Amino acid sequence: MFVRDLPVFVLVVAALWPIDAARAASPAGLLDQAEAAVTNDAPDAQELWHRLTPDFERLSRADQARFLVLQGLIQEDTLRDIKRADESFNRAITLLDGAPEPTQALADAYYERAYIKYVRTNNTAEYCPDREKAVALTRKLNTRAKLPKYLTALSFCYSDTPEHFQHGLALLNEAVSFAEANHLRPEERGLIYNATAILYRKNQLYSQAYEYSRLAYDQWKSIGSLDSMDTQLHNLVSNALGMGDLDKAEKHGKEMFELADSAPQFKDFRFFANLDSGLVAMARDDLPRAIGRFETAKRWEHDTEESAFIAANRAQLAAAYFLHDDVDAALREAAAVSLLPGYKSLDSEQLQFVEALRQYTGKHPVQAMQTLYSMHRAGRKRQWEFLANTTLDHALRHNMRIQQYEKQLLENEVQIQQLKLAAQQRQQEASRLYLALAALAALSLALLAFTLWRSRRRFRTQAQTDPLTGIANRRHFLDRADQVARRDRHQPRVASVLVLDIDHFKLINDAHGHQAGDAAIRHVARHASACLRDGDVFGRTGGEEFAALLPATDAAAGWQVAERIRQVIERTPL
Repeated sequence: MFVRDLPVFVLVVAALWPIDAARAASPAGLLDQAEAAVTNDAPDAQELWHRLTPDFERLSRADQARFLVLQGLIQEDTLRDIKRADESFNRAITLLDGAPEPTQALADAYYERAYIKYVRTNNTAEYCPDREKAVALTRKLNTRAKLPKYLTALSFCYSDTPEHFQHGLALLNEAVSFAEANHLRPEERGLIYNATAILYRKNQLYSQAYEYSRLAYDQWKSIGSLDSMDTQLHNLVSNALGMGDLDKAEKHGKEMFELADSAPQFKDFRFFANLDSGLVAMARDDLPRAIGRFETAKRWEHDTEESAFIAANRAQLAAAYFLHDDVDAALREAAAVSLLPGYKSLDSEQLQFVEALRQYTGKHPVQAMQTLYSMHRAGRKRQWEFLANTTLDHALRHNMRIQQYEKQLLENEVQIQQLKLAAQQRQQEASRLYLALAALAALSLALLAFTLWRSRRRFRTQAQTDPLTGIANRRHFLDRADQVARRDRHQPRVASVLVLDIDHFKLINDAHGHQAGDAAIRHVARHASACLRDGDVFGRTGGEEFAALLPATDAAAGWQVAERIRQVIERTPL
């Protein structure tokens, strides 16, 4: 196009579309994220699981097993669907069992399946083989992050007899060694304390068991793990009863009711609160209250999956009725408990008592008396065997090991606090020394900063501005254009670029001199700038060449701007 003696050529380049650099995460990457979310109880764990489910077939065989373990944990802990969780763990084991190389996913599946078997049966013969396999695989893989937890769980399998006590403590000592080396989290230390308490309780060392249950409770309370807190309150009640401290047992029973009231989402809390309070009432010979608690727990049976404790509650109810001289009710409960899934998980004393009542019902009173006498003798024998072996010596050694670990943790904390205090003191001394220098230097620094600011501002302006026209120079134009393009890359917006060139500019210089040429350049720059918006980028890119970047402007609008520039220059000759 022509504007009197200043012909101008305009080129429009439009529609610069952004490219989204973000790519969807791969299935393997999503699996890693989901596992981390489950481990940390993150709220997005279930969402990541749902996103990953359609890509199950794209995963490798080992990753499919990892996915199934992840799925089982969500089904068990979040959805409270223990049946489906069991199916997921079984599928993972079927996928990897017999594989030539061990995998941690297989160990995890065994460990989690063992827990479900424990909840359903409370029978070591049922769940301990899976725990043995989980520990063996984890040892072989040397997965130090999980081995303490798996060793602790396996120690439960060696708490049934004094002969096994030493082996159980050896497993816990190994777990403590890992705890000392790896600075385990509170929940992991809580597992070790809980396992130690159970070993002591099973071997009638109730005072030590109570102390370790209290330590475990404090660990889980520090992180707000409500279900683990309820488990430890149950253990504290049992251990306090074993010690004969009924006031402590009563106190912890009340705490279980308070926890059940504050966390109604955990429905089985109320079942265990009533069961344990009934046991305390039995110990106080308050049989009417004990019967009332056991009957209430009976009404809450449908809210727990732990069939062994359901059967235990019924057996205790039968005993309470029997001692309260309501023989018909006792016989009725004994007959009912023998039909429950958890009947075989009762301890030997409860089994013998229920069997004695059933024998009495069957008109075999002599056999019933013999069974009760056998129960009495078995209890005394367990005490003699315990006192005859070296259990107390091993218990003391393990107790000292735990105390040393606790002492080490405390000493570390004290050292950290001392270092912090020393650092604060040094900081205060340094502050006093530097205060005078800072005051003297403050004015000088302020003046220097102001001078540097003014100089930097002037130099920046000189570096970015074309001295002839006062608009952006080539470098600054390209920098600004790149900034705009980067900003718009993540948004679905278009842009247009105008390239302007004064035609036959050499003829102007030749005919009228370089001063006239400079005036012509300034003339075009001034009027073209007036036609652009504040957000547009305009600069001089060469001798008589200009360029403008128009964000959010399509080709049609870009042509309109170019035409407006041409018309303005045409109406305002030089």
